[in-house]
Amino acid sequence: MTRFVEFTVYGKPLSMNHAYPTNRSGRRHLSATAKAYKDNIGWEAKSAMRGQKYFTEAIIEIHFFFADQRTDTNNCIKLVIDAMQKIVYPNDGKNIIEEHYYRHIDKLNPRMEIKVSQRIS
Repeated sequence: MTRFVEFTVYGKPLSMNHAYPTNRSGRRHLSATAKAYKDNIGWEAKSAMRGQKYFTEAIIEIHFFFADQRTDTNNCIKLVIDAMQKIVYPNDGKNIIEEHYYRHIDKLNPRMEIKVSQRIS
């Protein structure tokens, strides 16, 4: 038996390359665009999780739908995983036991379709 939650985040998946620009002093910081992006993922996750407990042994499946081939899927993953921490699972380093990522092209409707599940004994 499996418990799961699914949700979709519309818009272009954001890359880490664009999330942490370097300021004048040479330090990197989370951009306003990246903060809004993470907040959007968080709100969608909260809506999907309504009334459910944390996933303690989470299996993550994310389908990235990009407008073109240029974006590197690997650079998008960390922002999504971090945005769901403390909403879907308590700690991404300890509670995610399996990860699956898929890349698709949809020029008209870029988005992410996210499924988090856990096997129940």
